[in-house]
Amino acid sequence: MAFGLSSIFVITIFAISLTNLAPVSLVLARKPCRFPAIFNFGDSNSDTGGLSAAFGQAPPPNGFSYFGAPAGRYTDGRLLIDFIAESLGLPYLSAFLDSVGTNFSHGANFATAGSTIRPQNTTLQQSGFSPISLNVQFYEFNDFHARTQVVRKRGGVFEILMPKKEHFSNALYTFDIGQNDLTAGYFSNMSTDEVKAYVPDVLNQFQAIIQATLIITLKPEIVQYIYNQGGRYFWIHNTGPVGCLPYVMERIPVLAGQIDDYGCASPFNEVAQFFNRGLKKIVEQLRKNLPHAAITYVDVYSVKYSLISQGRKHGFKHPLRTCCGHGGKYNYNKNLGCGAKVNKHGKEVLVGAPCKDPWTYVNWDGVHFTEAANKYIFERIRGGVNRHTYRHVDGSERKTKRKTKWGKRGKKEGSGRREDGEMPKVSTKVSARLVEEARVLSLSLSLSLRVMEPHSFKKVIIGLIFSMTLLPSSSSSSAPCNFPAIFNFGDSNSDTGGLSAAFGQAPAPNGETYFHAPAGRYCDGRLLIDFVAESFGLPYLSAYLDSVGSNFSHGANFATAGSTIRRQNTTIFQSGASPISLDVQLVQFSEFHTRSKIISKQGVFHKLLPKEDYFSKALYTFDIGQNDLTAGYKLNLTTEQVKAYVPDVLLQLSEAVKRVYDQGGRTFWIHNTGPVGCLPYILDRFLTSATQLDKYGCGSPFNEVAQYFNQRLKDVVIQLRKQLPLAAITYVDVYSVKYTLISQAKKLGFELPLIACCGHGGKYNFNNSLRCGGKITVKGKEILIAKSCGNPLVRVNWDGIHFTEAANKWIFQQIASGSFSDPPLPLKMACHLSKDGAMDKFG
Repeated sequence: MAFGLSSIFVITIFAISLTNLAPVSLVLARKPCRFPAIFNFGDSNSDTGGLSAAFGQAPPPNGFSYFGAPAGRYTDGRLLIDFIAESLGLPYLSAFLDSVGTNFSHGANFATAGSTIRPQNTTLQQSGFSPISLNVQFYEFNDFHARTQVVRKRGGVFEILMPKKEHFSNALYTFDIGQNDLTAGYFSNMSTDEVKAYVPDVLNQFQAIIQATLIITLKPEIVQYIYNQGGRYFWIHNTGPVGCLPYVMERIPVLAGQIDDYGCASPFNEVAQFFNRGLKKIVEQLRKNLPHAAITYVDVYSVKYSLISQGRKHGFKHPLRTCCGHGGKYNYNKNLGCGAKVNKHGKEVLVGAPCKDPWTYVNWDGVHFTEAANKYIFERIRGGVNRHTYRHVDGSERKTKRKTKWGKRGKKEGSGRREDGEMPKVSTKVSARLVEEARVLSLSLSLSLRVMEPHSFKKVIIGLIFSMTLLPSSSSSSAPCNFPAIFNFGDSNSDTGGLSAAFGQAPAPNGETYFHAPAGRYCDGRLLIDFVAESFGLPYLSAYLDSVGSNFSHGANFATAGSTIRRQNTTIFQSGASPISLDVQLVQFSEFHTRSKIISKQGVFHKLLPKEDYFSKALYTFDIGQNDLTAGYKLNLTTEQVKAYVPDVLLQLSEAVKRVYDQGGRTFWIHNTGPVGCLPYILDRFLTSATQLDKYGCGSPFNEVAQYFNQRLKDVVIQLRKQLPLAAITYVDVYSVKYTLISQAKKLGFELPLIACCGHGGKYNFNNSLRCGGKITVKGKEILIAKSCGNPLVRVNWDGIHFTEAANKWIFQQIASGSFSDPPLPLKMACHLSKDGAMDKFG
């Protein structure tokens, strides 16, 4: 898509005094800036779809004032960052985590709603704070910067959708983050003084991100690195008056004497101002440290407070009352937010409804501003009044007087630009796409992250025998399945890049054997899912969260390393458990299914997305559950206690299969879990007595739990076949294959089955604090300690947790034959149903 620079966004940024500026900055300040791209870091105040892509779409009525439907933003229309992009003649920023129909040719948005500067110790479901904190956004940018240039070299559509190399040095870098760091303290019942006490640490982390080193291999943090990569133009918002937000005033009681003349809570605003003073000092220091950078400190606080305190004067009413909400003094209820529904007499009723005139409201949903308010704020900050700089921010230099006037309905007379509410000409196609896809989403995404109720399962005994089973003779007369696509759900055993895209690339030497570089997999090469794809002549699956150079024409992978079936109550930084649990993966699939139907019909994207009929003809693979078992042991639960929650875990897996079935899935290939008691990271981390080790050195209690899980899983699969009569569901006994490989490694050409190939130290060459690829700093120099072994081709375990490519290939060869499947059909016959010796085919 081509977009003209119809208006020039001028940022002329100075140090504290003109005499402190280097000559180059003076030159830049004297002419209009033509920014070819914007790269944004932030929270919900600037999130254009990041959280929605990863965790589920912002529900209607979000987006309805401008886009006509939800569009990834927590507001009724556009955000400040949208108005900034418009003023530059650029398209609205695509969210980095949104891989469906995105265009990064003019920048990317790394912000997600709920993001903080400091990583939080609570999950998104517990507190609403995103796991994509600022340091994670940097890792994403770092990966994006490097990979986009590699992907562009492929040519064709990828060259069109990725930013040019020179865009990174000429782009505008915007930051709008910090508000959630302040409210996090209050929501943890801290006092104002206690919140103030940690503000310096928050700001230090922000500064550390800016002061990072030049060398990528040293893992620099954010803006100094951006500066070293060529970034020169920074636009940094301070935080707004949080004490004027309904969600703060409603949730945190304050005394009457702490309310100011305009109804805002003074203690919270005092903390915001304290934060802003510290931020301003950091910006001043950064100007000294980065003499050739143009850094603007934008006083958003003053503009927002002026709007709230003088709302009526500016054409707004009820500045402290929420437009979209339900009940209470401020029309805000944290349990029934904007778009919330309740069930009355068996029917869903919308109670979190929007007001009829959002353009007269300042606050949209108790947390965020309306589009009208955002537009007002943008018009003030672009004019230079609330910037710590010396020039006008507009489409022309200050010395040029603009003769354009505004008509009565908000239309620029003689400008040829749109009326309020019309789509800007420079981005009509983009807006139209967003409107249409969002409208469909609003109808289809009633899918919710519901809690599943447990039920009982029948106990069955499965024979774990390594033998070849002859297939029914009728199979020879049935045609092999022709799967046009694969959709996978799982954890690190099948993650082809999901966690790497969201939280930072799996480091070298991962990928060395086959890809010769890290490829998003926690393995030296290919995974089981890669061999599955190869066997059908399909390309390797792109991870759903990987937006850079992905091709979903033949399926998508929703797995992420560390994923569980049940949501965990610990963060990825605390326990390694991914926030992308199976229920989240299902939400992602639902959105992918819906949006791909729309976007595949549009321009260049039709080659990158699956055809509509592929969803019913595809193979749906599940490889998940191992982390649910180990999670219990990490919490010091006993084997019996872990067993006790297995039925609930499996109920949720069963519901997941049903939800995919409801969306057209008909062929399912479900792996059981492997012998976790044979993994070095289990044997090293959890003490076991000599009597608890079997004759091959595996931990019997842990394998006992895995077998219990598998027995119940097989029971679930049997039940699913009855409940889903049109589905072909294969239960794959991966446990037996993996245990055979470990117990008979030498016979099969492998060695040291319980020793990690890539690691460092200890009995199993595994150190949880220094995993594969781990480095230490000696005399200021990084040294690789957790190295790969000399010959991973003869090793079973790669890094203490995952299998090597060689092991994965051997395992695949066994399960592909059908010898370890129920029904005993080869993988290429998995679309067939087995009924009384006869087989039917789907697809």
